[in-house]
Amino acid sequence: MHKPLFISVFASAAVSTASLQAIVLAPLSGATGGAPYSPTYQESPGFVLNDPFAYDPNAPAGSVNPVQTDFPYHDQFLTQNSDAENYWMAAVAIPSGQALVFLDVWGRNDYAGAEQSRHQDLIITLSDGVNSWSSLEWDGVTPSPTSFGRFDFTTAGVTHNLLENATSIRIDHVALNNDYLMLAEVRAGAVPEPSSTALLGLGCLALMLRRRK
Repeated sequence: MHKPLFISVFASAAVSTASLQAIVLAPLSGATGGAPYSPTYQESPGFVLNDPFAYDPNAPAGSVNPVQTDFPYHDQFLTQNSDAENYWMAAVAIPSGQALVFLDVWGRNDYAGAEQSRHQDLIITLSDGVNSWSSLEWDGVTPSPTSFGRFDFTTAGVTHNLLENATSIRIDHVALNNDYLMLAEVRAGAVPEPSSTALLGLGCLALMLRRRK
């Protein structure tokens, strides 16, 4: 008598459970960018941004500690202060069956005031080699906590096709900003595509129904 209700409730639960898949890392590589602030920044701009910090994409604000207080700051990306040099970019490898959702960005966390603008006034661009999308000005990298900011591609309105197939990510200062661009760490996060989560949910439902017979 109550079997249809049972099926309906558990179908919803199965799909909901499947949609709560953990965020996974979408690895970045081949980082490059504008000319470094000075020759002492030998690791800028091409240093590897995904290392050596441990990273929990589900709780990113506290999972990376990019604090550097010694000089030179070899773990920092720091450009000259001009429009032509104020950019950073890297290739992104979105795992199969996933869609890009977040870009997590850290700046030096002992910076404040005017120096904080080195991590702000940012334009985020995604490209698949043919199509591209650029954000409005973003000031999401804020002093607390840990000069961290998370950019949400989905709420920004990026097409799902680009979120599945993007091959590069770029960060620029807004034109005429003329401040140094400084980054301490950049990570990209992805989640299963809706079609994958739906199939997983239906699979869970089928297994439950089979066990009831």
